[in-house]
Amino acid sequence: MGSTRVDLLVRGGTVYDGSGADGFVADVAVRDGRIVSVGEFGGNARRVIDADGLAVAPGFIDPHTHLDPQLFWDPYGLPIVLHGVTTVMTGNCGVSLAPCASDSSDAVARIFYQVEEVPIETLTESLPWSWVDFEQYVAALRGRLGINCAPLVGHCAIRQYVMGPDCMTREATEAEIEQMREVLRASLRAGAFGFSTSQSKFHVADGGRPIPSRVASGHEVERLCDVLAEEGRGLIQADGGIEYAKRDEWLMQVIGPLAERTGRTVVAGTVFVSPYLPNKWRDILAALEVLHGKGLPVYLQANPVHMDVFFTLDNAVHFNEFPTWLRTSQLSFEERMQAYASPEIRAAMQAEAVDDPSEARLWNDIKVYKVGNPSLRGLEGQSIEAIARSRGVRVIDAILDVGLADDLNTQFVELGVMNGDQSAVAELLTSDMTIVGASDAGAHVKSFCGFGDTSLLLGKWVRETGELTLPQAIRRLTSDQARVLGIPDRGTLGTGYAADIVVFDPTTVAWHTPRLVQDIPAAGERLWRDATGVQHVVVNGTLVVEDGQVTGKLPGHLVAAST
Repeated sequence: MGSTRVDLLVRGGTVYDGSGADGFVADVAVRDGRIVSVGEFGGNARRVIDADGLAVAPGFIDPHTHLDPQLFWDPYGLPIVLHGVTTVMTGNCGVSLAPCASDSSDAVARIFYQVEEVPIETLTESLPWSWVDFEQYVAALRGRLGINCAPLVGHCAIRQYVMGPDCMTREATEAEIEQMREVLRASLRAGAFGFSTSQSKFHVADGGRPIPSRVASGHEVERLCDVLAEEGRGLIQADGGIEYAKRDEWLMQVIGPLAERTGRTVVAGTVFVSPYLPNKWRDILAALEVLHGKGLPVYLQANPVHMDVFFTLDNAVHFNEFPTWLRTSQLSFEERMQAYASPEIRAAMQAEAVDDPSEARLWNDIKVYKVGNPSLRGLEGQSIEAIARSRGVRVIDAILDVGLADDLNTQFVELGVMNGDQSAVAELLTSDMTIVGASDAGAHVKSFCGFGDTSLLLGKWVRETGELTLPQAIRRLTSDQARVLGIPDRGTLGTGYAADIVVFDPTTVAWHTPRLVQDIPAAGERLWRDATGVQHVVVNGTLVVEDGQVTGKLPGHLVAAST
């Protein structure tokens, strides 16, 4: 390019362009937020990054986050950008912060709190709530982002906006469905990347009631999704149907027809390896294969994490599948303490979660992680099953007795909630019918840490196990995401593409055990995962992470969907 001057030059790294091809040593030149050259560059640059010995890749894309609130007090979604993520999708699972009627912010916040476990104080006290419609919401975000955001509009928010409190209790009338359709249409035109909904039984609101999207009829869901077809734009995100055991049937009976009806891509929840249904993932992939054979653009998310879930008896969302646990979780603290001591409540919990062979948890894998009461310290590391055996009591008595003796402060951990079979997970991660995602970053702030899945894929699944090659893993985090989701001009290091770039050391990138930090406004602690190996991150041509530290620059864009 002769004496051409560019804004930024990433010099001498091994470039993995996102296509899955082998890496090659090259310079990446950037001007005005776009890549203008990939190859040998002989011109001048205002800023040079020396990438010798490092990998240079497109910025990673995370398709399933709940960073909607966090981006208002933390424009980088930390620590996600430190793990190389430059674009996040928000508003998943039918839950978004907009639209929101002027008198409904508390209702919208409570749904977000109940479903995604973001503390209610954080949501009510720390968000500006300066918007009513999606256009105003987008305006509130614009100019304050350190990373790119593709915001979905959630079914629950639309229902709340149109129906008010009735959204929790009944199906919509035809007139209300028409109103919702117009709200969705306006949201798409204002910048919503697509539409999300959920029918998952784990998604409950106050009092254990289903969230608004679960109250909707199938007809309502179809008519809303029709809007995306009419507009010729946008992604449909659904959250897996009512339960995992029936996900293959749901794909065939609900999602396939929806994709055929609308012609839009549907990302239909997560496929994982369940310790309770160890072969269900095969049935789900088989259903996907049938849909793909019909040319229907239906995809599931595959997660690289062998997941452990932390919980207390004061907040055990992942036990919501059990009716008695769910009802008890909605009580006040004092009422919950009394319920946990009740013989009748204990008998019901034992029957649901221990004695029923089709539903029982693996109690040997549920352990005491951390206690508050010093007299209980000897229990740390022991399984509930072992404690029950040593005390000569039922499993349910063991966990509830420990919790009550610690004023419900005991932190338990359920090990291997999903993805214990490495070979099966590798098949899911490499399938062309899945995208790598389902991090849930920004949600469940003390139950598990959804940050850093990109580092896990590059560290464990590439370097340690060799299940994926480095070019393959980078493709899965970049161009595959952009293609399936419909994100234009990203996911590839090529001339004319947006300059989202991550520079990392493939020999050191790693996924670490999360730690508690105290940085959430108005609410205290959350789980955080440190990043190793990611040196520099560029968003739209601007350096946002330099030597592993954020720079304070805010070049993030709101990403529009391709048609």
